[in-house]
Amino acid sequence: MKIAIFGLGYVGKRLVTALKSHFKVTSYSTKTQIDNSFIFDATKKSEVQKISASKYDLTITTFPINNACIEYIDFLFATCSKNILLGSTGIYKRSSLGEIVTEKTPLLTEHKRYQSEINFIKRGGVILRLAGIYGKKRVPLNWLKSPRVGYCDKQLNLIHVNDIVEALQLMITQYPVDHVYNLSDGEKHTWKTIIDFAYHKKILDHKIDSVEINENSFVANDKFAQEYPQLKFNNLFEFLQNKGNNA
Repeated sequence: MKIAIFGLGYVGKRLVTALKSHFKVTSYSTKTQIDNSFIFDATKKSEVQKISASKYDLTITTFPINNACIEYIDFLFATCSKNILLGSTGIYKRSSLGEIVTEKTPLLTEHKRYQSEINFIKRGGVILRLAGIYGKKRVPLNWLKSPRVGYCDKQLNLIHVNDIVEALQLMITQYPVDHVYNLSDGEKHTWKTIIDFAYHKKILDHKIDSVEINENSFVANDKFAQEYPQLKFNNLFEFLQNKGNNA
């Protein structure tokens, strides 16, 4: 199977590494080069034209598309019928405290990805909307440096980068039956429980101030988990105990 990976960021690089021993993988990025990857800018029509004759069995786009990527999206659906896009659960509207976010939750129509993602779905593409990504060098406790984060009951919706890679591998071998899936670890963990755990394990040694919350939602992963029950998610607290060093 010939697979094209577009975007070699935090997820893309790991995905290429995982796939290259099983498939014929071609990768593209605006800046990053690994193995025999190509420099490519999806917002430039001239660069899309250069690869327009390429043919793949499946493509995975790991970067956020927008209205500047119209020709790129046209190219994807001209080159093959199986196209997967990584999106974000941040595109969903949050209307109440304690809300459960599913694939049927209304979208933010003003979101910069909205129109492009709608177009991608209408063309027959599959979008995997990701919760907050953590992993090596992306340790949630480091996010406490932000003034917007603190000791509170706010739900932290997360997914380990290795779980994203494994999820995509499953989607390649068993192509999805629907067009939109949310991917989170499906666990209910709040900043309060995470901070308490870190204190107990002596990972944190300084006080974290309380913050008020005006939005609190839980991203459900039921749809993906039912279709792909093989995926066993990483445990956040085991990760935190190791401080992400070996994740």
